[in-house]
Amino acid sequence: MRRDHPAANKPLKNLVSDYPWITSAPGSPLRTQFSEIVKHPASIVETSSVSMIREILLQSDHLAFVSHLMMAKEGARGGILVRPLDKVSARQSVGFTRRCDDLPTPTQHLFLEILADEARKLVA
Repeated sequence: MRRDHPAANKPLKNLVSDYPWITSAPGSPLRTQFSEIVKHPASIVETSSVSMIREILLQSDHLAFVSHLMMAKEGARGGILVRPLDKVSARQSVGFTRRCDDLPTPTQHLFLEILADEARKLVA
């Protein structure tokens, strides 16, 4: 929300259906969490574009349900107020896709090895 938003100093749990929301598309982990918390939003704008989210927030009374990391820089710039929600899990599955017949370049191969090593450390 923008810093001068009417809800800036109010508890968010009481406002979830009072304002329009910005969030990710259906089927994404974040949208699933949004749907569990916000039962009857006034309206929804679906986007993952940080620049679009920023502009909508600065020019309207929309609230955004997005990753804290996604908006960290915007919050640091001062126009956007980032308010974390306690119920939201910050962990999401992230992966990569490549064609089965693709031959990676030496640099890509090294990157994939490093990525696999780091992933093994996370689950160990």
